[in-house]
Amino acid sequence: GSARPAVRVRACVASRSPLLLHATHFLFGVTSTACAATERGGKSHTERTTMASNGSSTEATDTAAQTPPTAPPSPSSDLTKQEEGMLAAAWEEYRRLLVEKPVQTKAVSAGVIAAVGEIIGGSLRVRAPNQKPSRARSVGAFFLFGLVVNGPFFHWWYGTLEKMCKGMPSNSPSGLASRLALDRFIMTPPFLVTTLAGLHFLQHLDPKGALKHMRMIFWGALVMNWKVWTAAQAVNFTYVPVKFRPLFGSVVALWWNIYLSMSAAKGAAKPPLAIKAR
Repeated sequence: GSARPAVRVRACVASRSPLLLHATHFLFGVTSTACAATERGGKSHTERTTMASNGSSTEATDTAAQTPPTAPPSPSSDLTKQEEGMLAAAWEEYRRLLVEKPVQTKAVSAGVIAAVGEIIGGSLRVRAPNQKPSRARSVGAFFLFGLVVNGPFFHWWYGTLEKMCKGMPSNSPSGLASRLALDRFIMTPPFLVTTLAGLHFLQHLDPKGALKHMRMIFWGALVMNWKVWTAAQAVNFTYVPVKFRPLFGSVVALWWNIYLSMSAAKGAAKPPLAIKAR
């Protein structure tokens, strides 16, 4: 006789709120489970009485009767599992693309991460009215530079670095020191020139201004680069596989861009583009 009221209650709830409907289903499930447990308990009590009169043991029945009912999974746990499954599938797809199309994958990854870093960093900076370059142009410049320069270059550089240090594991003292020396003192200065001039040119389309900007901030940017990226590259060379090193560098650059944007807004870090493109 309780089935019809339950149906009417669910129909009424469904017309009000889907979320409330899920909660009602949960409560009805718990109630049904509790009722079933009660019925099992009553039967167990009858069986114990009968078995006791016959001189039999009732320990197995008591254990079964005392087992608590299992609560149905909550919607939040199902959603978490779905999200974890989506992330796992995306990561597997990324690894597959790294094998099949390594240069293209690293280029797109570097471009997207550079653009996201500039978007977040730009939103934290205080911009004057009509300040140039525009937000869209600045984001486009970082994306294009990451896509065309950063991604392909570091794909080549990390592979070349392993060939130059062949026979010296990256997690050994000599292997790590050799890689850091080549990366910090041989590669970084000319690449930083390209980065500072290239980003300024893409943002302003002014070749002379790009060279002037680069000369003005190069030495300060180089010292800051050595301070920050030496530790990051030590971790990168020691613990990260070669094919994931450009991705690691781009992720570190993302958070570094945000830090620089906030520091530049407070006047603590000058120039703001000092280490923005690594």
